[in-house]
This record gives sequence, C-alpha cells and structure tokens, in this order.
Amino acid sequence: MEFFKQTKTINFMGGSKLAIAISIMFVLSSYALLFTKGLNFGVDFAGGTIVQVKYEKAAPIDGMREQLKTNPMFDGASITEFGSPDEVIIRLKTSSKDVSKDVGDVTREALKGTGDYTIRRVDIVGPKVGDELREKGVMSLFLAMLGILIYVAFRFEWRFAVASVIALVHDVSIALGALALTQIDVNLDVLAALLTILGYSLNDTIIVFDR
Repeated sequence: MEFFKQTKTINFMGGSKLAIAISIMFVLSSYALLFTKGLNFGVDFAGGTIVQVKYEKAAPIDGMREQLKTNPMFDGASITEFGSPDEVIIRLKTSSKDVSKDVGDVTREALKGTGDYTIRRVDIVGPKVGDELREKGVMSLFLAMLGILIYVAFRFEWRFAVASVIALVHDVSIALGALALTQIDVNLDVLAALLTILGYSLNDTIIVFDR
C-alpha cells in the first residue's frame, strides 16, 4: 500500500554554506570565551572540599550563608542545592592542609541554629590530586579522539577519519564554550558528559559515512 504518491526531495546541501558559517562562528566564539573567561574547574580538578548537608525541611540557604560568614574557613564558600530543596552542597577552596580540625565538626559548629540536618559526606581533594585528575581528563579526551581517528581510518578512509575528528573537535569546542559562558563547575561528571558527546558525535558521523 502506497501512502505517499510523490516523494519530496529535500536539498540538505543547499544551506551548507550558511551552516558552515554558523558553525565557524560558534567555534570561534567558544575559543574566545575559553581564552577570556576560561573554565571554572570544580573541586575534582582544582582541589578543595565538598560538604553535603541534608536538612529535615527545605534548607535555609540564606541563613546558612550568614552563619558560615562567622568562620574564616568558609570565606569564598559556595552553597547550592543538590537534587532537592532539603539537600545542599557546600564547596570550599580549602583542602585538608588548610584545616586543623575535622571539616565535618567545623561545619556542624558553623551551622548551629539553622535547623535539623545531617552531614552526608565530606570530600577533600588536595591540589596535587586535582592537577593529576585534570591532566588525566585531558589525556582521556585526547586518547578517545586518537582511537576514533584510527578506527575510522581503518574502517573507511583516512579522509573520513580526518573529517570525523574535525566534527568531534567542533562538537567538543562548542560544549567547552558553553561551559566557559555559564561558568558551570567542570568536574568528573562534566568530563563524562564530554566523553558522551564524543560517543554520540562519532555514532552520527559513522552512520552518515556508512550511507
């Protein structure tokens, strides 16, 4: 049974010049943002301390900020919701070397009077560990692209391999530009998201090449 008697032909390549111009604009804008604003590395890569606090009711974030101001250890600390209004993450730039007392005990003392809560976890990452994680993260992205280049060159042609890597660099560059624009913390979760973008981009590229 034939539902469509006429087959509509869509000229996808007709707008190729416009698409290329837009892509170049996005990539150049991303690099400009990376050089001017840079990435906001989180505790995983920059080092520091994360304290996860869960309240019985909605967390009084404004009250928490006022309480934490009384302790110099929490200077520059950021407080954000974590999944639900009753759970928050406190991020400190200090690491274990900067803290003479247990971070959990110091936090409990600082948050007295803000309500009923429990401290779920305390993660401390030293600067050296953060630098090592950052280097390994960059290396993982590089090795992933290199592996993709070798696979596509073996499976298709070297020209396709170069084109696929250009597409991957394009996608990751725009993603990094978005991170620089929004100043979202770059942590291990974001690194996993970038690797996921690589995977989806490669899948789409291989499907196009295979056709």
